[in-house]
Amino acid sequence: MKKIICIGDSLTTGFGVHRNESWFHIVKQTLPDFEFINKGTNGDTTTGILSRFYTDVISNNPDTVLLMAGSNDFLSGKSVEFVMDNLKLMIKDLKYNNIDFIIGIPTEIVGTMAKVSWSPYVDYSILNSSVYCYKNILSKYCIEHNIPHVNFYNIINTALKTHKENDLFIDGLHPTSYGHCLMAKELLNILDNKRSN
Repeated sequence: MKKIICIGDSLTTGFGVHRNESWFHIVKQTLPDFEFINKGTNGDTTTGILSRFYTDVISNNPDTVLLMAGSNDFLSGKSVEFVMDNLKLMIKDLKYNNIDFIIGIPTEIVGTMAKVSWSPYVDYSILNSSVYCYKNILSKYCIEHNIPHVNFYNIINTALKTHKENDLFIDGLHPTSYGHCLMAKELLNILDNKRSN
């Protein structure tokens, strides 16, 4: 049985929804022939993930890793370059150990909701500028280096054109169960492509 480790922050743990409604659980239930391990930690940054990367990922000898992080770095004032540098170190580690991987691109933040549910003092427009820039740079990097990636940012943003914000986010930062369904569907498409290749 192939082992897939998903590592990241609260977008990976499924914060805010019932465990059975998270994208991780949906994908796990849909692909019972894989062993899925969730190594997400609420509030984690790329620095935190980097510090536990060997223990949580490399030493577990996974066949595939889904790596998604960055949102909390931007919330703590880190630059896009800083996040990309940390991400590249983890990618280098995965390649060195011949571990297959997929990069997850995190979602946008809905500032009006986040101001109520989280901090009213954060300038979410500036924060989203970093998230948007990160999305573009990371997507381009993955394409240029032929890295499989799942663009959760674009998936949720497209859905926002036809749905209300509270249909997709519980607090501006974390997806609703419907948001998780959309994320799971996109990841399953990526995994199906990898299985057929």
